[in-house]
Amino acid sequence: MSQALLIILGVYLFACYAYGVLLVVRLGTQRTVVRPTSRLESTELVRAAKEELEQCDFSEEQRVAA
Repeated sequence: MSQALLIILGVYLFACYAYGVLLVVRLGTQRTVVRPTSRLESTELVRAAKEELEQCDFSEEQRVAA
């Protein structure tokens, strides 16, 4: 009985190890896609952000945090 439990435990541990290796391989070979957050130029983004902040009615503490 104890030999059967040891065999089952060995198979389980091997499966866990194989799954971990599979995850590491998948993460290592995954391509990262870099997409721009906006199609606007950086100066246009700054201008748009300033305009939006001016339109909002924030207290001074909220404005500094934003």
